[in-house]
Amino acid sequence: MKSLRRVVWVGLLALSGCGKGEPAPATPATNAAGADAAAQPPAPVGVPSAAVDPHQLDPAKQVLPATPVSGRLNGKPFEPTVTYASGELAFRRMPTAAGESESSIVLKVPVGTAKFLVQPDRAAGDAVPRIDTFTMLGDKPNLQSYLNGYGLTLELGTVSQGKVSGKIALALPDDAKSWIAGTFTADVLRLPGELPSADEAPYLQGTIAYAGERTGELEIGRIAAPGGSVTVENVSLTLEGAGPRLTRAESPKPSAAIVTASGELRYEHTRLTPGRTLIWAKLSSGPATWKWVTVGPDTKADVPLTLDAKAQGSAKVKLPKDVTGVVRLLPVDDDAEAEPIPETALAFALKLEAAPNAGSAAFPMVPAGNYRVTVTKPGEALAFLSDAIAVVAGKETALELKARD
Repeated sequence: MKSLRRVVWVGLLALSGCGKGEPAPATPATNAAGADAAAQPPAPVGVPSAAVDPHQLDPAKQVLPATPVSGRLNGKPFEPTVTYASGELAFRRMPTAAGESESSIVLKVPVGTAKFLVQPDRAAGDAVPRIDTFTMLGDKPNLQSYLNGYGLTLELGTVSQGKVSGKIALALPDDAKSWIAGTFTADVLRLPGELPSADEAPYLQGTIAYAGERTGELEIGRIAAPGGSVTVENVSLTLEGAGPRLTRAESPKPSAAIVTASGELRYEHTRLTPGRTLIWAKLSSGPATWKWVTVGPDTKADVPLTLDAKAQGSAKVKLPKDVTGVVRLLPVDDDAEAEPIPETALAFALKLEAAPNAGSAAFPMVPAGNYRVTVTKPGEALAFLSDAIAVVAGKETALELKARD
């Protein structure tokens, strides 16, 4: 009876295998090295195994790995950073060692893209993004453009807080079988002249009117102290030169000094913390201007600034006999209820500190307005002498401080 049961069981297995056109189950297979294949670790989800060629022109065969985007460009490893500007998605690998050059893959992404597929046999046209690649062949630049013939799978999220996330698998029809695949989070950049979006609120932006000779550097900046935590930021832009350009600071908050294509000077401070803030613009060899602004949770304000040499004045502060210390000139906030900004931080940010010379401290070119003069001992934060002064355009205003009893 035992023998009969064994024959019946084996026969059923054989019939089952034949019915499916598959071999009957066997003992665990071994690989070429004789190891148990069942003991091999599984490939990570979403990552092609080494046996799969990642250069797949057919989107149906492309894999979107869950790892950071990487690949091969003209036969060399390609691990790029990603930016997104005006609908242009750029993958760039910057030099990491001497003798290396930048390489890049750039494609124009259709407006409203959420998921986008391009078959290699699709005709060139507006619906098929042009792809440009750049590498160096020896000491010669190599720029290639593809109007079609490539395979692309692209998923793109929505812009949030200046970034956009996505996934890509791209295979190019070049001899080197270039490809990239993976996930990315791209910094969203705006071109000079493009205004901030609602996603970047609260923000302050505007033009900087200046009619004088454009030499030296333009500095824009801001200072705020919400909740007592001081934030100072400034960024400088060289005025000499032609064409649109932009200098951006990303820490602690995005700010930029801008020259647009039409030559207009602009500034912007985006993704701000609500509260009272002082913004400024000044030239390294010329006039300055500053303005107090209240920033709310949804502020999207256009605040124009004007640099005018005729609106500048000067101040000369005379100290009492035998009195020394750091003299500071502090713009007075016209909102008396606003949270104050520490005097040392405010004077340092605006570079309105002076050491007395022969008993006097001079501030040669400052915007007309109301100021508070303070004298502080070196290494201390609190002033031991102070007074008010009104700087008048085109004039030197003198102030003689009196010693306290």
